[in-house]
Amino acid sequence: DGTIKFMNPSLNTISVGAFEYKTKVTGAITSLSVSPSGLGFYCGTEFSQRYYVDMKSFEPELRGTCHYEAIFDVKFPRGCSDLFITASVHDIRVWNCRLRQELLRIQVPNLTCHSIDLTPSGSTIVSGWSDGKIRAFYPESGKLKFV
Repeated sequence: DGTIKFMNPSLNTISVGAFEYKTKVTGAITSLSVSPSGLGFYCGTEFSQRYYVDMKSFEPELRGTCHYEAIFDVKFPRGCSDLFITASVHDIRVWNCRLRQELLRIQVPNLTCHSIDLTPSGSTIVSGWSDGKIRAFYPESGKLKFV
């Protein structure tokens, strides 16, 4: 369920005063690795999200994301090689190539996005979904423009 705890051999959560070494991330944990400095650790989840957890604060910091299911379409905006858009089983994502970072995620519950394109002006993401409908979104906010 994404819960990370420091536990003693009796399987009790370790606490220091009122502070409990317990936190939560998105999705079940699939991997853990101590950082080279030993001051924290990295955590991977079933939803392909990577976190860094500092040992002092025990707060997870999202370091990276990616799709965890099939990608059906990829588009690069005209005249802009720093950005690209992907269509996947669960969502549409806008990415920055230089920063290697997800900028926007658009989700329509219980539907799969099969295709995407951009208008020539770049003002609209047009997408085809598993319910047979075409949906358009604003690329800056991800808000629905029309169906």
